[in-house]
Amino acid sequence: MEENSVRAGLAAWRRGKVGLALVLLGSVTTAQSLAPGRLWSRTSGTEGWSGFAVSLGEEGTQVFTAHGLTTSFARLYSAQDADPPTVQWQANAPHLSWHYDVASASERGLHVELFDTDVPNNSSAKQIYLRRHAPSDPGHDWTYTWPGLSNGHDRLFVAVSRDGNRIVAVVHNSTTGQADVRVFGPDSATPTASTSLALGMPVVGIDLSADGGSLLVSADLALRVVSIPSFTVRYQAQPMSAVFHAQGISGDGGVFAIGRMGRVDVFRRNSTGVYAFAFAHTVAGTNYCDRLDVSDDGSTLVCGFNFNDTNLKAVVDVVDLTTQATLNSLTYEGTGGWTNVVGDLGLSADGSVFAVGLWGDQGGQVPELSFQRRGEAAPLATYALSGSVCDLDLSADGRFCAVGTKAVHASTWDSGGTIELYRVLPSDLAVRGVPHAGSTVSVDFKGRPGRPAFVLRSNELDPTPTVFANIGTLHLSRTSLSILPAGQFDGSGHATMTLPLANQVGASVYLQGFSSQPRRLGGDWVKVTTVP
Repeated sequence: MEENSVRAGLAAWRRGKVGLALVLLGSVTTAQSLAPGRLWSRTSGTEGWSGFAVSLGEEGTQVFTAHGLTTSFARLYSAQDADPPTVQWQANAPHLSWHYDVASASERGLHVELFDTDVPNNSSAKQIYLRRHAPSDPGHDWTYTWPGLSNGHDRLFVAVSRDGNRIVAVVHNSTTGQADVRVFGPDSATPTASTSLALGMPVVGIDLSADGGSLLVSADLALRVVSIPSFTVRYQAQPMSAVFHAQGISGDGGVFAIGRMGRVDVFRRNSTGVYAFAFAHTVAGTNYCDRLDVSDDGSTLVCGFNFNDTNLKAVVDVVDLTTQATLNSLTYEGTGGWTNVVGDLGLSADGSVFAVGLWGDQGGQVPELSFQRRGEAAPLATYALSGSVCDLDLSADGRFCAVGTKAVHASTWDSGGTIELYRVLPSDLAVRGVPHAGSTVSVDFKGRPGRPAFVLRSNELDPTPTVFANIGTLHLSRTSLSILPAGQFDGSGHATMTLPLANQVGASVYLQGFSSQPRRLGGDWVKVTTVP
């Protein structure tokens, strides 16, 4: 029997430690396309919002966004939903909101928003709130009311560590002129630490290392790197030229970069914990760096330069942070009267994949969105959008990208926009359907045509994936591994099965494809977490 052959094939993996439970599920033959492309798009319609703030959480399976002005609320979408997606959860702001920032934990379904709202009977002031949301863990959601009122500025920023155990918010204090910093754990609105940084000018941007231990803060003419939660200053400087909205720090805080006029300055921490200037990456011409990202592993820098002599040209460079070599140099030069600048950039954790979002040009010469591999000349994909990219978030593994846009060019006076989700890399496994607790989803995957198809399921990933010669890499933990038969791959090598989900909200499983005769593991894995 096929069941016996699969058990025999996996026996070497188990090494006698666990049993494998087989669950027979009804299978169907229609498979979702696993190719790269836009998975879904949610337009603002009559609500009139633009996609200024978007983030990805829960291993790229949850899309979080916040909208202000006429519709003031935060919303969650499932990455596995159909097109167009439905709102799975939302929270309203207490009053009309104006400025907002969002962040999500890449490894769990925890999302935060920082925003300001009108103050009744006080037109000159705004109240700032920080909210933690986790639809799969609503009992621990909380709201923190920022002390004092602001004058309505937009200098408010929030970041979350990779595991969601540390949340850091930074807000310009319009009364003291300092940057007020608050640090939180995931389950309480009481700050675990707080301080104020005297930068001399309003804060323009922050970045938190993925491990949550280092915070980079920049102002127009000031830099600070502080340890979290002690606030020990690890580096401080007063640059002689302006700093823009371009700052990034590696996952362990070992290297950071700052964008300036015509250059990016890179700093590296030595074995004693002291940062020092490492090198400058420069671009000739009248330009400034206003967006950049540093990969979590500290290997790669992606930086965007806007040329303000013509306001039509943008250059995006990818730099090896060890050799200082320029691996990609991409020029986007448009025509017409609209300003073409870099709207946002994203970089995978290992630096292998990057995303470029542009405002675009009036003549339609440059793509507003593109995805590319580090060091490769040809893009993975380019997309001409109807409006400008305002924000994007590339998943840590580079497989998905959430994009927020304005419906028209950012320099024109009009409203509306979209929240979109793209598959960046081709996949051999995908889940279709919102994973509501107690429901079912469809699993589509690829394998050898005509051969038996199976899905491997586990409650967790293996922190050290096991490579089997001529079979592939097992990404799932063997501790709770089970095999789900799914019939046979069709003539094009596709199979689809129905997966029942746990009744518990927040329950997660990891899936990987497998075929037998001969035995082959699929190259991809997918996380499925149930939502209400």
